Amino acid sequence: MRRNGLKYAAPALLALWTGAGAVAAQELVFSMQASESCLSEMSGDTDPLACLGNSASRCMEETDGGYSRLGTLGCIQAELVGWEDRMNGSFAQMQVKDQIADTEEGAQEVFGPMLQKMQREWLDYRNARCDYIGAKEGGDEAFEERRDWCRLEMTGLQTLLLRDLVRNY
Repeated sequence: MRRNGLKYAAPALLALWTGAGAVAAQELVFSMQASESCLSEMSGDTDPLACLGNSASRCMEETDGGYSRLGTLGCIQAELVGWEDRMNGSFAQMQVKDQIADTEEGAQEVFGPMLQKMQREWLDYRNARCDYIGAKEGGDEAFEERRDWCRLEMTGLQTLLLRDLVRNY
């Protein structure tokens, strides 16, 4: 009886694998412009969360197969990487400003280590929270999409926070 199950499972796995390979091989049409434009044009009372994910959504619209499971995940992950790059850039700018402040104030490296601790603990929190949300809202089928969408939003918001800290230093 087990053999019969494998007889039908192998063609199904092959079809799944070849279908996934075809979508994965396609080029994503992605740019951070939609999210960045939304943020730069928003009024003071607009929630920035409304802009996060705009680039992933545009990617899904403009990519052949963008609304497939792999296309959707690819577009979400592309915007997540975009926000992570921007966050890391703002974090590096804050580190430089904190080093200067520590030196000027004669402090014993107070701000730099505090910033690193804050970012490390935030990253742990983001990952734990988004793993939970992915499991709770996505289940087995959409875990990665929900988890990565959560990471995209949280990383975008952290980027904006760090950007504001740099600007207002």
